Amino acid sequence: MNWTNRLCVTTIVTLVALASSTAVAQNFSEPDVTMPGLRDRLIDRMEIDQKARRAVMDSIARSVDGRPNAELVNDMRDVNTINKRWLSDYLADHPWPSITEVGKDGAHAAWIIVQHADQDRVFQRECLTRMRNMYDTTPREINVVDLAYLTDRVRVATGKPQLYGTQVMIRDGQFKPVEIEKPEELDVRRESLGLQSMDDYLFALRQNYARSRGNTTNR
Repeated sequence: MNWTNRLCVTTIVTLVALASSTAVAQNFSEPDVTMPGLRDRLIDRMEIDQKARRAVMDSIARSVDGRPNAELVNDMRDVNTINKRWLSDYLADHPWPSITEVGKDGAHAAWIIVQHADQDRVFQRECLTRMRNMYDTTPREINVVDLAYLTDRVRVATGKPQLYGTQVMIRDGQFKPVEIEKPEELDVRRESLGLQSMDDYLFALRQNYARSRGNTTNR
């Protein structure tokens, strides 16, 4: 998969993940937010992240050859770096932000920053460990869908098969999941987390990709 397709897939997967995480988060009762200032900062950074990604996708839709604007791609990478550095500095003296502290949206925003910190795989693994440890002790403090997406991302980056099928590639014009551990059990694992079936997930990706290219015929 070339770098343009990889960029498209990463952006589209993020948009689908946002929707999936929101749906699962609704199963939680809304907690009191004990750190509203931190929540606001996290959401501000997520909004900057999403604005940069949508600008890249818009540039792909407008381009003749399907390639994104290089300047916008660099801007997006700069946002990733700045957000990662800010969160890393915060985590040097604090635990992973919980749902009680920053709400479902704030905790999700923290995950977005980590999910896009591909320039620092060590940081991603450290954050995954923090999230997993918190989930093991107080599961209601972590969005399990976010945990699943980051688990897959870290596993794929380290050459391991993914567990939940969240990481995909475009091959021969089709969305295909990266290698999956025990694929015959995939939909059972996904259902256990409240994720849609793999077929429905790939359909959603195709729909988002078609819309990003201004083509609604690929249904």
